[in-house]
Amino acid sequence: MEAEPRVRVLTGVAEVEAVRPAWQRLVEAQGPPATIFQTPDWILSMMRFLVIDNRGAAARIAVVEGKDELIMIAPLALVGRSHMRVLQWLGEPLLAYGDVVARRGCDVAQVMEQVIERLQQAGDRIDVIHLPKVRADAVVSPYLEDLAGEPLHRKDAPYLDLASFPNFDAYLASRSKTAMKGYRRKRRRLEELGRLDFQVHPAGGHAEELARQAIDLKFEWMKVQGKVSRVFAEPAFLHALLHFIGSESSGAFVSELRLNDRPLALEIGFVANGHYYSYIGAMDLEYGRYSPGQLQILDTLRWCFDRGIKVFDLLPPDSDYKRSWATDSAQQNEWVLSCSLKGGLYKNVILKGVKPLSRHIFTSAPLAIRKPAQEFVQRMLRR
Repeated sequence: MEAEPRVRVLTGVAEVEAVRPAWQRLVEAQGPPATIFQTPDWILSMMRFLVIDNRGAAARIAVVEGKDELIMIAPLALVGRSHMRVLQWLGEPLLAYGDVVARRGCDVAQVMEQVIERLQQAGDRIDVIHLPKVRADAVVSPYLEDLAGEPLHRKDAPYLDLASFPNFDAYLASRSKTAMKGYRRKRRRLEELGRLDFQVHPAGGHAEELARQAIDLKFEWMKVQGKVSRVFAEPAFLHALLHFIGSESSGAFVSELRLNDRPLALEIGFVANGHYYSYIGAMDLEYGRYSPGQLQILDTLRWCFDRGIKVFDLLPPDSDYKRSWATDSAQQNEWVLSCSLKGGLYKNVILKGVKPLSRHIFTSAPLAIRKPAQEFVQRMLRR
């Protein structure tokens, strides 16, 4: 008889480092739908900056082992929020997709039940399990569907199926001829101003420095547009992201379109399992009339075709500009499971009521109101 799987809960960086090689092999053996956000490099960067004892956040990385191999890894964290103990994905709010990594043939629903039971037996009080950003094709989805029935919210995640085109030119031929003609004209106008270059920089020190510039440019754009984001709400989030980009084995890249020595558009992207994840794009607002961000996307797409990448994922949320590039979209779900009376109140009052209403009020307000309120709202978005 096969031995019962053993569940261990890792809480420290050294413990994760010890299983890192086996974890990476599991990610590669599973392949899609495992994403960059389930790799050990990503989780280690998140742990070094986001799991902070005095903030009430604690890593709860469940490692499930059989006799000779890893069966499943669930990268979770227990977080104090609004007097609740919330079990969530480790890496929130930075990750774009949450999931577990599992050996093929693993009964994820059964093993996840063991994981939750193990956490509770060890003394963790869990009021609510809140797992947003779960793709419909995620390994953990059937377990969550069985428990919760319907997700709290649904979003679309636009993507390009590059494998459906023989080459980059064939993809371009499928897009709007008017838009492509306009981009060619803007590129020529930029070339009249100086030397226009494009380069993709792999993870490391230089990519980290360019990523800092991309974040600064994005932040300037947000201020002009009256936008807010949880990712920009706290320095620790950005420190974790930059650490990941600076780690040479991480799979991070920074695309750069520059005029002479001036970056016009930068994009932070990740590559894993034949997928490219378009994470943060930013442009120099002084050159906005030339659409440098769109030109950078075109160059990055060509780079992806040249590397044999199969999917260019534009990531949620959906938008008109993303749909203009995309060929398909995937569904992303937000799952919430109450484990106590307080957890039920948190789900029904905060997650279903207060948060959506607050978001709607802010995003619907005129720019003249949003801009003065930005700093206050950003503080409210902190953990």
